[in-house]
Amino acid sequence: MSGGLRRVETSLGPVEYTWTVKPVKNMNLRLRPDGTVWLSTSRRVSGQAADSFIRSRAAWIFAHRDRGGEPAVVLTPPDRQEAARAAEAAVDRMWPLVEP
Repeated sequence: MSGGLRRVETSLGPVEYTWTVKPVKNMNLRLRPDGTVWLSTSRRVSGQAADSFIRSRAAWIFAHRDRGGEPAVVLTPPDRQEAARAAEAAVDRMWPLVEP
């Protein structure tokens, strides 16, 4: 009835997951970007029930883990002069709307 790192054998292969016990209403399954599996449950859920839940979701876990995370979008800083021109143009368009 306590949390921690657990390992479950499934038909698709073993799944290691971190089980946390929290004041939650439902079982919450999370797949982190690094591929780790986290399950949070209430205190009423036994280890056997947590393992069974992971087994029932093994297909989803492996499908999404194999898909991998989407690469992060790299944002480049804007050119300061171009940003200043865009801001000035926006102010020129808006000023007549608020001018007394």
